[in-house]
Amino acid sequence: MSDLLKSWYILIALGLLSFALSAFIGKIPYKISANVAMPTQIFFRAGKNIRNAGISLADRRDLQKLNKELNTQVAELRNDNRRLELELKDLTDLLQVRELISPGAKIVAPIIGFAPSSILTSFTIGKGSKDSVRVDMPVTSPKGLVGLVTGVDKHKASVRAITDPQSRIGITVRGAGGQGLLVGVSNNKLRVTDFIEEKPVKLGDIVETHSLGGLFPQGITVGVVSEMPNRDPNDLHIKFVIEPAVNIRLLEKVVLIQAP
Repeated sequence: MSDLLKSWYILIALGLLSFALSAFIGKIPYKISANVAMPTQIFFRAGKNIRNAGISLADRRDLQKLNKELNTQVAELRNDNRRLELELKDLTDLLQVRELISPGAKIVAPIIGFAPSSILTSFTIGKGSKDSVRVDMPVTSPKGLVGLVTGVDKHKASVRAITDPQSRIGITVRGAGGQGLLVGVSNNKLRVTDFIEEKPVKLGDIVETHSLGGLFPQGITVGVVSEMPNRDPNDLHIKFVIEPAVNIRLLEKVVLIQAP
């Protein structure tokens, strides 16, 4: 073998050694580097570049993992924030009902289903006996009366809406007195029958619950007078139509009042 070929083999071997040391250790021992000719710098630089590339790849993987963890934490915080917003709304509704309707307001319950009928007769709420829901608890919203609990299971309860034709509620006219009986008619109409006036009833008057009937606290808003049929001058009782204060189909949650 010629001396030139031997020298070439030695150069390659030293270059590969430099490559390996720079790639996996990062620093070449002085005794080796001092005896390596300038051309071996090619191998050294190649090895160093590969090592740096490996470090960079590891760093990117760490950053990707960190980014994924941060995104997960952000999503959890957003969910927690939304849950707190909903809880705050529930508490706000409960306090409004206590202030405006009755201090006996106790439970906020979600509506989980409506009866399959063109006339809204009943709906189901997602709380039951385990949540202290009882039969005959009045059901309200901050805007007014919604219905009455008629059946209770452990985890849910049935509510008869005030628009149910079977519903009967004692009412009076706010500021004008009188007494009558409210009957459900349809989704957006209620009818008052056998009303005895103290003062003349007018369109736009607010109708509210009366002690007559005993199931509802007095003074809960029911709706406003929307129609006044012609009166029979010989009849002491009058009839009129009410537009409900609450559109029940638009509700997501209701507030239950402790039965008196």
